Amino acid sequence: MSFGIAAFLCVIISFHKYVEGDKHEMKPYLLRVGADSTPAGGKFYSHIFENGSYIFIPIPEKKEKLILGKARRYRDFEWRNNSIVPYLPTNLYPRKMWTDDPPHQFIHNDPEFQTFTYGSPMYNQDNSNGRKEKNYNTLLKMEKGDILAFYAAFSRDGANIHGYYFFAYFIIHCVIPYASTDSLSQEKQALVRNNHHFIHKRQNQVVVVGCPNNSRVFNEAVLLSLRPTDVRKGNNYYPCRSIQDCLGKYDVAMNRSTVRKPPWIGAAFKEHLDLHSA
Repeated sequence: MSFGIAAFLCVIISFHKYVEGDKHEMKPYLLRVGADSTPAGGKFYSHIFENGSYIFIPIPEKKEKLILGKARRYRDFEWRNNSIVPYLPTNLYPRKMWTDDPPHQFIHNDPEFQTFTYGSPMYNQDNSNGRKEKNYNTLLKMEKGDILAFYAAFSRDGANIHGYYFFAYFIIHCVIPYASTDSLSQEKQALVRNNHHFIHKRQNQVVVVGCPNNSRVFNEAVLLSLRPTDVRKGNNYYPCRSIQDCLGKYDVAMNRSTVRKPPWIGAAFKEHLDLHSA
Protein backbone atom coordinates (compact mmCIF):
# COMPACT_ATOMS: atom_id res chain seq x y z
CA MET A 1 0.00 0.00 0.00
CA SER A 2 1.05 3.59 -0.56
CA PHE A 3 0.26 4.50 3.03
CA GLY A 4 3.83 5.05 4.27
CA ILE A 5 5.17 3.83 7.58
CA ALA A 6 5.98 7.34 8.76
CA ALA A 7 2.48 8.60 7.97
CA PHE A 8 0.97 5.56 9.64
CA LEU A 9 2.98 6.16 12.82
CA CYS A 10 1.87 9.81 12.88
CA VAL A 11 -1.77 8.74 12.71
CA ILE A 12 -1.33 6.19 15.49
CA ILE A 13 0.60 8.60 17.72
CA SER A 14 -1.93 11.42 17.27
CA PHE A 15 -4.79 8.97 17.88
CA HIS A 16 -3.30 7.67 21.13
CA LYS A 17 -2.66 11.22 22.33
CA TYR A 18 -6.27 12.09 21.49
CA VAL A 19 -7.65 9.14 23.43
CA GLU A 20 -5.19 9.25 26.34
CA GLY A 21 -6.00 12.91 26.91
CA ASP A 22 -9.47 11.85 28.01
CA LYS A 23 -8.41 8.58 29.70
CA HIS A 24 -10.95 6.86 27.44
CA GLU A 25 -10.81 3.33 26.10
CA MET A 26 -12.05 3.44 22.52
CA LYS A 27 -15.14 1.36 21.75
CA PRO A 28 -15.79 0.22 18.16
CA TYR A 29 -19.13 0.69 16.37
CA LEU A 30 -19.95 -0.53 12.85
CA LEU A 31 -22.70 0.85 10.60
CA ARG A 32 -23.88 -0.03 7.09
CA VAL A 33 -24.86 2.99 4.99
CA GLY A 34 -25.47 3.89 1.35
CA ALA A 35 -27.54 2.57 -1.53
CA ASP A 36 -28.80 -0.96 -0.99
CA SER A 37 -31.24 -3.66 -2.10
CA THR A 38 -34.31 -2.25 -0.31
CA PRO A 39 -36.89 -0.03 -2.04
CA ALA A 40 -35.92 2.84 0.28
CA GLY A 41 -32.28 2.26 -0.66
CA GLY A 42 -32.94 2.48 -4.41
CA LYS A 43 -32.35 -1.25 -5.13
CA PHE A 44 -28.79 -0.73 -6.38
CA TYR A 45 -25.31 -0.52 -4.86
CA SER A 46 -22.23 1.67 -4.64
CA HIS A 47 -19.43 0.85 -7.08
CA ILE A 48 -16.05 -0.75 -6.41
CA PHE A 49 -13.20 -1.12 -8.89
CA GLU A 50 -10.73 -4.00 -9.20
CA ASN A 51 -7.95 -1.97 -7.57
CA GLY A 52 -10.03 -1.36 -4.43
CA SER A 53 -10.97 2.25 -5.19
CA TYR A 54 -14.69 2.92 -5.10
CA ILE A 55 -17.62 5.31 -5.55
CA PHE A 56 -19.87 5.62 -2.51
CA ILE A 57 -23.50 6.52 -3.30
CA PRO A 58 -26.04 7.67 -0.67
CA ILE A 59 -29.65 6.51 -0.58
CA PRO A 60 -32.48 8.38 -2.35
CA GLU A 61 -34.84 10.66 -0.43
CA LYS A 62 -38.48 11.59 -0.98
CA LYS A 63 -38.86 15.26 -1.83
CA GLU A 64 -41.78 15.49 0.63
CA LYS A 65 -39.25 15.10 3.46
CA LEU A 66 -36.97 17.92 2.29
CA ILE A 67 -36.68 21.68 2.26
CA LEU A 68 -36.39 21.81 -1.51
CA GLY A 69 -34.31 24.99 -1.60
CA LYS A 70 -31.65 23.17 0.43
CA ALA A 71 -31.97 19.72 -1.12
CA ARG A 72 -29.24 17.96 -3.08
CA ARG A 73 -29.68 15.63 -6.03
CA TYR A 74 -27.49 12.83 -7.33
CA ARG A 75 -26.29 15.14 -10.11
CA ASP A 76 -24.97 17.54 -7.42
CA PHE A 77 -23.17 14.89 -5.38
CA GLU A 78 -19.54 14.00 -6.00
CA TRP A 79 -17.44 11.34 -4.36
CA ARG A 80 -13.89 12.59 -3.90
CA ASN A 81 -14.26 14.98 -6.85
CA ASN A 82 -15.81 12.32 -9.09
CA SER A 83 -19.37 12.47 -10.42
CA ILE A 84 -21.47 9.51 -9.35
CA VAL A 85 -23.92 9.89 -12.26
CA PRO A 86 -22.19 7.27 -14.47
CA TYR A 87 -22.68 4.70 -11.69
CA LEU A 88 -26.42 5.22 -11.22
CA PRO A 89 -28.95 2.70 -12.58
CA THR A 90 -31.08 3.71 -15.56
CA ASN A 91 -34.09 3.91 -13.22
CA LEU A 92 -34.71 3.69 -9.50
CA TYR A 93 -37.07 1.25 -7.81
CA PRO A 94 -39.94 1.68 -7.13
CA ARG A 95 -40.61 4.30 -9.80
CA LYS A 96 -43.74 5.56 -8.02
CA MET A 97 -41.49 6.61 -5.13
CA TRP A 98 -38.44 7.93 -7.00
CA THR A 99 -37.94 10.03 -10.13
CA ASP A 100 -37.76 8.41 -13.56
CA ASP A 101 -34.48 10.28 -14.13
CA PRO A 102 -31.99 9.11 -11.46
CA PRO A 103 -29.53 12.06 -11.71
CA HIS A 104 -32.42 14.36 -10.74
CA GLN A 105 -33.41 12.24 -7.74
CA PHE A 106 -33.04 13.90 -4.33
CA ILE A 107 -30.63 12.23 -1.89
CA HIS A 108 -30.33 11.61 1.83
CA ASN A 109 -26.77 12.83 2.32
CA ASP A 110 -26.03 11.23 5.68
CA PRO A 111 -23.39 10.47 6.80
CA GLU A 112 -21.53 13.42 5.35
CA PHE A 113 -17.75 13.36 5.10
CA GLN A 114 -16.93 17.03 4.74
CA THR A 115 -17.19 17.73 8.46
CA PHE A 116 -17.76 14.11 9.55
CA THR A 117 -21.30 13.98 10.92
CA TYR A 118 -23.97 11.30 11.09
CA GLY A 119 -27.48 11.73 12.47
CA SER A 120 -30.53 9.73 13.45
CA PRO A 121 -34.06 10.80 14.39
CA MET A 122 -35.58 9.75 17.68
CA TYR A 123 -38.72 8.69 15.80
CA ASN A 124 -39.24 7.65 12.20
CA GLN A 125 -41.25 10.27 10.30
CA ASP A 126 -43.31 7.51 8.71
CA ASN A 127 -43.89 5.69 12.02
CA SER A 128 -47.14 6.78 13.56
CA ASN A 129 -46.81 4.75 16.78
CA GLY A 130 -43.81 6.72 18.01
CA ARG A 131 -41.44 3.77 18.36
CA LYS A 132 -37.83 4.90 18.64
CA GLU A 133 -35.49 4.54 15.68
CA LYS A 134 -33.18 1.54 15.92
CA ASN A 135 -29.90 3.52 16.01
CA TYR A 136 -30.94 6.49 18.13
CA ASN A 137 -30.11 5.13 21.59
CA THR A 138 -26.83 3.58 20.43
CA LEU A 139 -25.63 6.89 18.99
CA LEU A 140 -26.46 8.55 22.30
CA LYS A 141 -24.11 6.13 24.09
CA MET A 142 -21.07 6.94 21.95
CA GLU A 143 -18.30 8.85 23.66
CA LYS A 144 -15.39 11.02 22.67
CA GLY A 145 -12.62 8.79 21.34
CA ASP A 146 -14.86 5.93 20.15
CA ILE A 147 -14.60 4.76 16.54
CA LEU A 148 -17.64 4.60 14.23
CA ALA A 149 -16.66 2.66 11.10
CA PHE A 150 -18.87 2.87 8.01
CA TYR A 151 -19.32 0.06 5.52
CA ALA A 152 -21.46 -0.43 2.44
CA ALA A 153 -22.53 -3.04 -0.07
CA PHE A 154 -20.37 -2.56 -3.15
CA SER A 155 -20.91 -3.88 -6.66
CA ARG A 156 -18.97 -4.16 -9.91
CA ASP A 157 -22.09 -3.95 -12.10
CA GLY A 158 -24.53 -2.01 -9.87
CA ALA A 159 -27.00 -4.88 -9.68
CA ASN A 160 -25.16 -7.63 -7.80
CA ILE A 161 -23.27 -7.39 -4.51
CA HIS A 162 -19.54 -7.97 -4.84
CA GLY A 163 -19.07 -7.72 -1.07
CA TYR A 164 -19.31 -5.54 2.00
CA TYR A 165 -16.41 -3.13 2.55
CA PHE A 166 -15.38 -0.51 5.09
CA PHE A 167 -14.68 2.85 3.47
CA ALA A 168 -14.47 5.46 6.28
CA TYR A 169 -14.48 5.99 10.00
CA PHE A 170 -15.12 8.76 12.52
CA ILE A 171 -13.20 9.10 15.74
CA ILE A 172 -15.99 10.60 17.81
CA HIS A 173 -15.49 14.17 18.98
CA CYS A 174 -18.93 14.70 20.53
CA VAL A 175 -22.56 13.60 20.45
CA ILE A 176 -25.24 16.28 20.06
CA PRO A 177 -28.90 15.44 20.79
CA TYR A 178 -31.50 18.13 20.24
CA ALA A 179 -35.26 18.62 20.28
CA SER A 180 -35.23 21.37 17.66
CA THR A 181 -32.56 23.03 15.51
CA ASP A 182 -33.29 26.38 17.17
CA SER A 183 -32.53 24.95 20.61
CA LEU A 184 -28.85 24.45 19.76
CA SER A 185 -26.18 26.93 20.74
CA GLN A 186 -24.26 28.66 17.96
CA GLU A 187 -21.24 26.51 18.79
CA LYS A 188 -23.20 23.27 18.37
CA GLN A 189 -24.94 24.55 15.25
CA ALA A 190 -21.51 25.14 13.72
CA LEU A 191 -20.55 21.52 14.42
CA VAL A 192 -23.65 20.04 12.75
CA ARG A 193 -24.28 22.66 10.05
CA ASN A 194 -23.56 20.20 7.20
CA ASN A 195 -25.61 17.32 8.54
CA HIS A 196 -28.65 16.38 6.46
CA HIS A 197 -30.96 16.28 9.49
CA PHE A 198 -29.94 19.76 10.66
CA ILE A 199 -30.09 21.27 7.16
CA HIS A 200 -33.68 20.09 6.74
CA LYS A 201 -34.68 21.20 10.26
CA ARG A 202 -35.55 17.74 11.55
CA GLN A 203 -36.75 17.68 15.15
CA ASN A 204 -35.75 15.24 17.92
CA GLN A 205 -32.42 14.19 16.46
CA VAL A 206 -29.02 13.03 17.62
CA VAL A 207 -25.91 13.83 15.58
CA VAL A 208 -22.47 12.33 16.19
CA VAL A 209 -19.55 14.52 15.14
CA GLY A 210 -16.17 13.10 14.17
CA CYS A 211 -12.86 14.67 15.08
CA PRO A 212 -11.66 16.27 11.80
CA ASN A 213 -7.99 15.52 12.50
CA ASN A 214 -8.52 11.83 13.23
CA SER A 215 -11.49 10.75 11.09
CA ARG A 216 -10.77 9.27 7.67
CA VAL A 217 -12.23 8.48 4.27
CA PHE A 218 -10.27 5.67 2.64
CA ASN A 219 -8.61 5.68 -0.78
CA GLU A 220 -9.22 1.93 -1.03
CA ALA A 221 -12.08 0.04 0.57
CA VAL A 222 -11.25 -2.59 3.20
CA LEU A 223 -12.93 -5.98 2.97
CA LEU A 224 -15.53 -6.83 5.58
CA SER A 225 -17.31 -9.76 3.95
CA LEU A 226 -17.34 -11.78 0.73
CA ARG A 227 -20.03 -14.43 0.88
CA PRO A 228 -18.18 -16.89 -1.43
CA THR A 229 -15.48 -17.14 1.26
CA ASP A 230 -18.05 -18.23 3.86
CA VAL A 231 -19.32 -21.82 3.96
CA ARG A 232 -22.65 -20.82 5.48
CA LYS A 233 -25.73 -20.73 3.27
CA GLY A 234 -28.38 -18.07 2.79
CA ASN A 235 -28.22 -14.36 1.98
CA ASN A 236 -26.33 -13.16 5.04
CA TYR A 237 -22.83 -11.73 4.94
CA TYR A 238 -20.54 -12.46 7.88
CA PRO A 239 -17.20 -10.84 8.75
CA CYS A 240 -14.18 -12.36 7.01
CA ARG A 241 -11.47 -13.97 9.15
CA SER A 242 -9.14 -10.96 9.25
CA ILE A 243 -11.90 -8.67 10.53
CA GLN A 244 -13.11 -11.26 13.03
CA ASP A 245 -9.61 -11.42 14.47
CA CYS A 246 -9.62 -7.61 14.93
CA LEU A 247 -13.07 -7.56 16.52
CA GLY A 248 -12.84 -10.22 19.19
CA LYS A 249 -14.03 -13.07 16.92
CA TYR A 250 -17.16 -11.06 16.09
CA ASP A 251 -19.31 -13.30 13.90
CA VAL A 252 -22.68 -11.64 13.27
CA ALA A 253 -24.58 -11.18 9.98
CA MET A 254 -23.78 -7.67 8.70
CA ASN A 255 -26.62 -7.09 6.21
CA ARG A 256 -28.85 -4.81 8.28
CA SER A 257 -28.28 -1.09 8.75
CA THR A 258 -28.25 -1.36 12.53
CA VAL A 259 -25.27 -0.03 14.47
CA ARG A 260 -23.15 -2.98 15.58
CA LYS A 261 -21.02 -2.93 18.72
CA PRO A 262 -18.39 -5.68 18.69
CA PRO A 263 -16.30 -6.56 21.76
CA TRP A 264 -13.45 -4.20 22.56
CA ILE A 265 -9.99 -5.80 22.15
CA GLY A 266 -7.66 -2.82 21.75
CA ALA A 267 -6.63 -0.73 18.73
CA ALA A 268 -6.21 -3.72 16.39
CA PHE A 269 -9.34 -2.91 14.39
CA LYS A 270 -8.40 0.70 13.68
CA GLU A 271 -4.82 -0.28 12.87
CA HIS A 272 -6.12 -2.92 10.43
CA LEU A 273 -8.24 -0.31 8.64
CA ASP A 274 -5.35 2.17 8.47
CA LEU A 275 -2.91 -0.40 7.08
CA HIS A 276 -5.26 -1.77 4.41
CA SER A 277 -7.00 1.39 3.19
CA ALA A 278 -4.03 3.18 1.54
